[in-house]
Amino acid sequence: MIVESFDPHAAPEADYDAHYRLRAATTAADAPQFPPPPRAMMDALLREQPSWPGRYQFWVARSGEGELIGLSWLGELESPNEQLAAICVNVHPAHRDRGIGSALLAPPVRAAELAGRPRLLTPCVNEASPGPAWVRHRGFQQAYRHHVQLLELGTQPAPSAVAAGYRLETWTGSAPDELLESYAAARRAIDDAPHHQMSYRSPRWTGSKVRDHEATRREAGLAHLVVAAVHEATGAVAGHTIVNIREGVPTAQQDDTAVLAAHRGHGLGLAMKTAMLARLTAEYPQAERVHTANASDNEAMLRINRALGFETRAIHLNFEADTTSVSLP
Repeated sequence: MIVESFDPHAAPEADYDAHYRLRAATTAADAPQFPPPPRAMMDALLREQPSWPGRYQFWVARSGEGELIGLSWLGELESPNEQLAAICVNVHPAHRDRGIGSALLAPPVRAAELAGRPRLLTPCVNEASPGPAWVRHRGFQQAYRHHVQLLELGTQPAPSAVAAGYRLETWTGSAPDELLESYAAARRAIDDAPHHQMSYRSPRWTGSKVRDHEATRREAGLAHLVVAAVHEATGAVAGHTIVNIREGVPTAQQDDTAVLAAHRGHGLGLAMKTAMLARLTAEYPQAERVHTANASDNEAMLRINRALGFETRAIHLNFEADTTSVSLP
């Protein structure tokens, strides 16, 4: 077995085939309650940003025959998370318990130190998998717990009426110019969501930041769908919900849903989300399900999701550690 740096943009098709086998086998072993991951989505995770915007580096483990059997990555996150690096390690279940994960962990930890990123974040470790014990053994501590939920489209309720004094606006890709600044302000409402002990913070949304984010979604080949609640008296965005979906992929990914504090208590979250689900059904016939995640103590959003028919399929944990406290081989 060897571990080496990896450039997804120069990788042969055989590596993409092996990466898909790795991710499919990991899902089957650690999260059998989820459908197999779509191939197009797994390929995109290599070619594009695996998680949050930032600069990414990859490493792979190869068997004696040269096949890709494990992968790790490091993401140097953007402002306001300049002290953080996200890190992830995946090993094919057939090759576990041989020290491959530890060997894949070492390069990103050292790269984070060189990049001046003293704090590491490991996102989305399935609570029911061997992952939590593995990362704890290496010095990481739990920082966040969230419910991962799925909705099978076709089972959701009809759209809910929007409260008096509000209207719903929808768009794909780019926010209307006249709503841009108030939409950026509404996006900052997600800061009210529980963060637990996690160091990560949402971007400081401005109009220009929104435009940059919309451009990255387009470049990644994602349809970026937004439903916004607009306050009629002021013409300002009071709340929003966002879903991303890739052409040919049956799973849509829920992004932020948030309502500004001054506009809560009017059922806007439910109205926006039911309208979004109706859009998905009408505009994207390939969409079969919606995937979402929320903090385990965000009862308000979990209650809305349950009303829509979402089912909790897993509990995921985020862990953090200082680079100096990680136990390496």
